[in-house]
Amino acid sequence: MPHHTHRTRLPAEWEPQAATLLTWPHQNTDWNKNIGDADTVYTTLSNTISQHQPLIIVTADDNHRQHIETLLHLSTQATSIQTYPISFYNCPSNDTWTRDYGPISVIQHKQLTLLDFEFNGWGNKYPSTLDTKITSRLVEQHAFQALPTIQNTVAKCISLDFVLEGGSIETDGQGTLLTTRHCLLSSTRNPSLNCQQIETFLSDAFGLRRIIWLDHGKLEGDDTDGHIDTLARFISPTQILYQACSDTEDSHFVEFDRMKQQLLDMKQTNGETYQIIELPWPDACHNTEGQRLPATYANFLFINDAVLVPLYDVEQDQKVIALFNNLFSGSFRGIQKRKVIGINCRSLIEQFGSLHCITMNIMKP
Repeated sequence: MPHHTHRTRLPAEWEPQAATLLTWPHQNTDWNKNIGDADTVYTTLSNTISQHQPLIIVTADDNHRQHIETLLHLSTQATSIQTYPISFYNCPSNDTWTRDYGPISVIQHKQLTLLDFEFNGWGNKYPSTLDTKITSRLVEQHAFQALPTIQNTVAKCISLDFVLEGGSIETDGQGTLLTTRHCLLSSTRNPSLNCQQIETFLSDAFGLRRIIWLDHGKLEGDDTDGHIDTLARFISPTQILYQACSDTEDSHFVEFDRMKQQLLDMKQTNGETYQIIELPWPDACHNTEGQRLPATYANFLFINDAVLVPLYDVEQDQKVIALFNNLFSGSFRGIQKRKVIGINCRSLIEQFGSLHCITMNIMKP
């Protein structure tokens, strides 16, 4: 694949961020069945993020905003922790998976450009006409230009006639994109384009040198067609953290073992293999109807100076926190030292997503 030289770069998520964007659950979404639990996890997450960087919260209306402000105030009034600003913007929404319809940050000529892709509800599975308009509505309200961390840089926003979800792509920040064929080549995303045309489009949009396709790995209960952020993530340009399945009796074992072999065979641009690091396999989680829920530790979130780890009230939670503490202690070459913070995401997987899925990083130019 040709190396595009028009100075567009898709930054890695561990690079400096200007803010985090999230859409808060409300009664007119599927969250209404466990809205109290959702409020709890979103409050914890918002308070945690705002200790590290600004936060943009999408609200349904003024009453919803007031409800959220009350939750955040009640949860922080007992503490005196210095926090970054939290800003609120009213935008109608179908759902709250901001990772998949929020703007994707690229750096062009040292300035931030936000790419607004089409979102069609993961291949027309769910309503999405409101969600796909959220980025443009935020731009109209100057949500990104108002960020203090962007320092007088006017963030340009470009709308692209191409269906893409943020959770379906993973980058090393140096021109390599990791994704899955099952999702990006789905006939319900961009049916008129073949694999080569999709590669060309993404290479131009993101300034890529190459795309690596994973052929295996899909969680039961996942309705995204196998988003990469549930499977394997870069934690440095040479290291990949992936969700393993160690239980030979589990229905996932064969597929995840094939994914592991493919990751082990992958090469960096210099021809060397990647350092592949295994995440523990969480015990199976089910909802009250007995349906398997897509619990994965690969859905972690980078924020400035910290990494947030999803937890599911299973015994492997302690193992994964110990692993992250070890990786981000500063002793591993190439990995920036970070504070490791666990976030209980059991109520999120009830809606078939997790921590990374409900957030979007706005990167810093």
